[in-house]
Amino acid sequence: MRPNTPAMSLPIPPRPSRRPSATNFPAEAAHHLAAILVFFLAALVGIRELLSPELVLGHNWDSPFSGLEESYRAMLASIPYTWDYDHALGYALPNGFSNRLWWATHAVLGILLQGRMVAQADIVANQVLGAFGIYVYVTVLLNDSVSRRRASLAGIAAGLYLMFSSVVIGHLIGGAANQLGSMAVLPYVLVVLEWRRRGLSDTATLCLLMPLSLLVEVSLHNTLFAGMFVGAYATILFPEPLHRRIRFLAAYGITTLLAYAHWVIPMVICLAYENIGQRLQENLAFSNLIDNVPPLTEALWGDGYIRPFYNYLAESSYRTAWAVLSLSLCGVVIVSTLWPGNRPAHQTVSARFWLAIYLLFVALAAGFQAPFGVLVEALYRSSPLMAIFRSPQWLIMPLAIAFAVLVGLSFARILEHFRWPWVSAVLVAAVLAMVHPAYLSGNLGGQELYRRALASTNWYKGDHLDAYAVPKDYAEAIRRLYQEPGGERLLALPMRRSPYFLNTPHQRQGSGVDPILNYNPPKPVVVADLAPDANSAAMLTGLDRLIDLCSPKAWELLDALDIGYIILKRDYAPPVPPEEQLWNAERTVSCLHRHLDGQSTVMVDGETTLLLRLNRQGRRAKIYIPDQILLIDPGFKDALESPERLLARLGDLLASAPGGATFLPAAAEEFAALAAQAAPVPKATFRVLNPTRYEITVTGASGAFPLVFSEAFHPLWKLTPKDAGPFDIGAAIDLPRLDDRRHTVANGFANGWLVDLQEVRQRFPEAVTLGDDGTATIRLFAEFAPQRVIPFAVALSVATLAAALLFLLLRFASGRIGVRRRRLP
Repeated sequence: MRPNTPAMSLPIPPRPSRRPSATNFPAEAAHHLAAILVFFLAALVGIRELLSPELVLGHNWDSPFSGLEESYRAMLASIPYTWDYDHALGYALPNGFSNRLWWATHAVLGILLQGRMVAQADIVANQVLGAFGIYVYVTVLLNDSVSRRRASLAGIAAGLYLMFSSVVIGHLIGGAANQLGSMAVLPYVLVVLEWRRRGLSDTATLCLLMPLSLLVEVSLHNTLFAGMFVGAYATILFPEPLHRRIRFLAAYGITTLLAYAHWVIPMVICLAYENIGQRLQENLAFSNLIDNVPPLTEALWGDGYIRPFYNYLAESSYRTAWAVLSLSLCGVVIVSTLWPGNRPAHQTVSARFWLAIYLLFVALAAGFQAPFGVLVEALYRSSPLMAIFRSPQWLIMPLAIAFAVLVGLSFARILEHFRWPWVSAVLVAAVLAMVHPAYLSGNLGGQELYRRALASTNWYKGDHLDAYAVPKDYAEAIRRLYQEPGGERLLALPMRRSPYFLNTPHQRQGSGVDPILNYNPPKPVVVADLAPDANSAAMLTGLDRLIDLCSPKAWELLDALDIGYIILKRDYAPPVPPEEQLWNAERTVSCLHRHLDGQSTVMVDGETTLLLRLNRQGRRAKIYIPDQILLIDPGFKDALESPERLLARLGDLLASAPGGATFLPAAAEEFAALAAQAAPVPKATFRVLNPTRYEITVTGASGAFPLVFSEAFHPLWKLTPKDAGPFDIGAAIDLPRLDDRRHTVANGFANGWLVDLQEVRQRFPEAVTLGDDGTATIRLFAEFAPQRVIPFAVALSVATLAAALLFLLLRFASGRIGVRRRRLP
């Protein structure tokens, strides 16, 4: 019979110790260091060919890491503001509500590293942290039933599985760095919950969970999974009466909302202006749950992602052996979890708890496929919020974590019954058998993966990780743009989402993201898919008037979009032969010079990059009062959801319209009637106070007039004559503003207001100054309203976090942060 032992193996000191006992780590620090070393070396394996300071890692879906220090400084400067002008046309969405801490951390890292090896450092750190978190969790579960050495070996096996799981490799290859980073935090949430299960006080638990919640919040999916783990743990595993578990969950909900105040409060304000349920349901693509899901057998070990590109990561001969070994290991893990044996009851409960989570998400990750497809489909169709998980990739995250824990518990049982030296070698070999071949290649796929992708039937043609060096002339052009004053837009040719390592064997499929132009760019970027491909036919229709056909209306379109700079990537290589023959970079360069010489300044003209600055004389500014208004189909505002349609439609309208025209929806007859009056057109000048606030001065006003603000339309852009400071509580609650009914979409994407001089004089007389000629000068402010609540919301989050950290510091100093040493059965 196993003697009764306390839940923790540390001896009870005669008086309070100044060392926290809640950590429950194995006594020997060598075990921890050995585990970290193993994880660190394993992380280096996958990118061993990419460890060069001259190389930047790029992905063909998402890549927030630039190779320039200036990008990270711009990233850091943008964090305090809710409006994101990165997507200058077509994506008028507030940014930064839930990822401030993540972006700030990486901005500081990029500045410290001067833009070098930021992606490499992020990959290694996230893999090591995530694996070590699972290691710690498994050792905490096991340290009262097996030897410390066996617990450490089991924890290492669990950590290695998580590092090699499909979802982690998928994030690496796909470039979803924020998903990978937040996923690495989830195991530490589990560690704190297990400490709470073993006697850690509620207050200490909540204070430890709070900073972890802030680290995981960059991913909405992982934020929800963290809440799911807390709820499931408290409901099923906490050994207290029901009322105490409910009290803990209520306290967790309140403290988490307080910590999340910096994004929850602005988000609630924005959601008040739209039907979030309808929006989610409209974004739900059932095709992802039918066509792009792994078979049930592959979902068992966490294989598959949103697109089945893992099917060609390996040669078919190796893939068969790989599947057999993986399924065999999966069977061993499940059987050993269910096999009765002499182990503590709480470990049996834990094992079955994780097995239930694992099997649940296996069924969900398989989408609408049999045998659980009917139930999964009913769940998705009945709950609009399930649209958040519209792609099965998100559902593989808890699956991988659950299976990693099961791997650790299973290995511990096996090691307990066999001589551990040779058994551990066999188990490690079994784990390594599940490693994806792309990881072992040293560059996560590279050219070999690309070759197999082209030969596949997958429409996406495969994700993979590439290494490239930023061309020197391109880097110089970007640096010049960061130094340029003003906020005019940048027209990027041939396409914004193309990376700047274009003419390489890996990127000739024409996919990829330029992290400089996609995240915190030097100027607001206008999407410009001039290069023809299957996804840009509509955009080409609009842009051929601008560049390719050298239309006389080119300047009209540049003016309407407030474009002040044009950058051309001359090394672009279209993806397939028909489009390859149509694209001619030098012809475009010749056309630009022919039609813009004398009206532009060449800033950079290098082998890969051409950068032009357009002259502003005689052109409309970002904020202006139009002298001619044309009413158009109100459906034109739908172009906000499609830059391609916007450019094509705006090009069509400008081709047949008088010069200097501004287009408004047909419902804005009042605007057009005012513009038709013979009164002189007032003049508007402006000053940028910050990305969310502009000071506007209108001179020569004698009546009502239209005002156009060429920032992407959003109903929360407000026009107010009140000069309220950033900490004006009254303005944060209810910003005094002009009539919202006179706010409309201009030119298919911008903000347009009708300003009534009489209304301003009656409601805000301090904003109007009358001149000797009878005209008025009006002082206005264009503000993005959610920014008003940011100082208060951030202060609430910071105060909550500071209180939690202060509590932990005081408890640590007094030696009372430890658990109450609850005995688990």
